Amino acid sequence: MLRSVKLVVVIMVVLFVADRLIYQVISTLDDDIYTGLAVGKINSFLKRKDDVDVLVFGSSRAAHHVDLEELGVPNFNAGQDATKIGFASALIATLKKRGQTIIVHIDHDELYDNDYDGQSDAQLLAFHALKNDEIGSFFNNYFKEEWVLGKIAHSYAANGKILSILKNSVSKGHDYAAQNGYEPLIPTEEQSETFRQIMSKGIADPIQEKVEMNKVNLKSEKFIDHIIRKAKTNESKLVFFTSPSLLRIDRDTKNRTQAFFKAKGIPYWDHGAFFDSLEYTDWKDETHLSDKGAKKYSAYLRGELLHYLNGAFK
Repeated sequence: MLRSVKLVVVIMVVLFVADRLIYQVISTLDDDIYTGLAVGKINSFLKRKDDVDVLVFGSSRAAHHVDLEELGVPNFNAGQDATKIGFASALIATLKKRGQTIIVHIDHDELYDNDYDGQSDAQLLAFHALKNDEIGSFFNNYFKEEWVLGKIAHSYAANGKILSILKNSVSKGHDYAAQNGYEPLIPTEEQSETFRQIMSKGIADPIQEKVEMNKVNLKSEKFIDHIIRKAKTNESKLVFFTSPSLLRIDRDTKNRTQAFFKAKGIPYWDHGAFFDSLEYTDWKDETHLSDKGAKKYSAYLRGELLHYLNGAFK
């Protein structure tokens, strides 16, 4: 019996030491990586966040739609594929500079989806929660179980990051830290033709998409409230927005969303129907703009933003 206990203890000690050694190696490599979406863009954001005046947060529809390079002030687009408001809220928790302008993308279904718990996209930051006190505190408040598991087994928090860290520590790609974070989508001729054929058949024509859920997701609202509190603490300006899409949201949902943000005392810009007519080359797919379309939209957004920053927004 005693021998079995000793064996279990030895195994646990070996596993603990191996876990910490793996984490230390991965963490050391990660410190110098600013390429690749899995860690590079997050690291770039953490490096630049307190040196810029304007920050954009959100999903792929923020990352690929908003280019503020010509805004005239330092800015960074922290939009990330396959993320939602939970991920954005965790990043915003790290902000320290006062007087910034924070622009947060949110889609209607993201606001009303009652199945959304924030964990799937915020989990992408579990590794950084071990390295960044603010993200760690965010996880401790909103994802206690994930936070505890990560503290016990550091390699658990690094799950899904290890291969990307190893790859990008050797092979450097797009340097997000040296750029403003905008990620252009440039369709190939074949992709453009496929999209044109789909649209010409009426399969994905702009439609009135009814959002069935009537109540705002409580978890999403908590994340939004967290963002609002952070902006107030830092005396930063805050805007929520929805970027262009070929899927048109019904008027009732749009009105409810406007009323929701009005009650919060926060500006909300709904640009979903920004494009009056369809030009195939403006789009990558039904919900994502090509670089050509993004430049058109970004020019308009910059104007709106400058108007807002000059105090003219009502």
